[in-house]
Amino acid sequence: MMAEISASAGIKFSAHFLRHTHATLAKKNGASDFDLQADLGHASPATTAKYIHHVGRVGTSHALRKKSKHR
Repeated sequence: MMAEISASAGIKFSAHFLRHTHATLAKKNGASDFDLQADLGHASPATTAKYIHHVGRVGTSHALRKKSKHR
């Protein structure tokens, strides 16, 4: 289903990409690292940090625009 939606939208994404988007938006809206770690089910804070590395820089919308230009 995700592949069909991705193809219809003309943007490559996956359920895993949506996890990154969730983490990024939650962090931008004030979620703590601890809460994100629990929400994502990560054992290590280092793993959670990989999901939110764009916060405060360019964000998810920039990544989407960049990916759609490379098609």
